[in-house]
Amino acid sequence: MAFIILMNLILQLFPAEPRLGPVLNHITRFQAFDFPLLFIFPAVGMDWVKQKFAGRNDWLQALLMGTSFVLLLLVFQWPFAGFLMSPMARNWFFGQDSWYFDADPNWQYRFQFPPWDLQPPSQFALGIGMAILIATLSARVGLWWGNWMRKVQR
Repeated sequence: MAFIILMNLILQLFPAEPRLGPVLNHITRFQAFDFPLLFIFPAVGMDWVKQKFAGRNDWLQALLMGTSFVLLLLVFQWPFAGFLMSPMARNWFFGQDSWYFDADPNWQYRFQFPPWDLQPPSQFALGIGMAILIATLSARVGLWWGNWMRKVQR
């Protein structure tokens, strides 16, 4: 996170102009990357689960780690994403005032979600369930790999 934030802050200091067309949005500086996701909070939650349930079944640990990852990311990133779309985030630090040179600067959905990206709560719940399943399987592979690496000797 710190590396991406630092790159965003430094790159904006250098002049640049688009060399490809069409140029709908005239820019004069390097454009910032998207502000990084808040993975630090789910990482702390996964570390806590790993320490609290050490020595237990690996599948139980993976389920708890995957669930904590998805839910903590949702709890912290969702409100932060709303903040990033607000006028308060349109500054040099968060970089939400930058806009791609090929994008129409007068697009009505520039700072909000377009209606075709919205989904009903049932689809959202299904997506969260799938994310927990994938995170659980990923955590299980990570635990398996970590246990194997612990046995490797020089």
